[in-house]
Amino acid sequence: MNNLCKGGCGQSAEYGDWCSITYYKCPGYLKKLSDKAKLRGNNGINGKCKKKFKKSDYIERRIFNFICPQCDKSYEQELTIIGGMKKNPLCRSCSMINSYHNKNKNKPYNQQTKKVRKSKVWIEQNKKCNKCDFSKYDLETGPYELHHIDGNSKNTNRDNEEVLCANCHMMTPNYGFRGKKHKYESKQKIRISILEINKCRKDTQ
Repeated sequence: MNNLCKGGCGQSAEYGDWCSITYYKCPGYLKKLSDKAKLRGNNGINGKCKKKFKKSDYIERRIFNFICPQCDKSYEQELTIIGGMKKNPLCRSCSMINSYHNKNKNKPYNQQTKKVRKSKVWIEQNKKCNKCDFSKYDLETGPYELHHIDGNSKNTNRDNEEVLCANCHMMTPNYGFRGKKHKYESKQKIRISILEINKCRKDTQ
């Protein structure tokens, strides 16, 4: 014979001492809860308060106009303010860069990502091209590129990097593959790829 539920609801205890899987769903147990516990949404256990927010606790979502103090970029963002909370008025890209700086601030410069290194150099150059002083656009929307002075993209030291506009970058003597030569291994890879392409063309014909 099944025992009765411990909560006093009169039902059979199918789950141990209770009539339900979770004891706070028992109708008899819910009747025993005090009015204070019901108001704060507590299930009766000390330390496990499940507060239920109502729609009246929230202010309607609104679109706010901000100007980022770091990059001077104006942007719109839809926010929900609860109890007078204010959000940091940084744009999304600057906030991501700042969070990355805080996580990796102890790392040296050459171990940072390309985007972070570019932003650091951009700020040190007073937000303009290092050769022609072009500063009409910001770093994201403008035609700015990270240039390696010695032509070696693997050399990520601070003395070897600068931010240039696209025009000045194309005028450098080591832009792209200019002034470089293929090694024997790279030549072999190019030949093999050309042979494979010609073979595929013959098979399709």
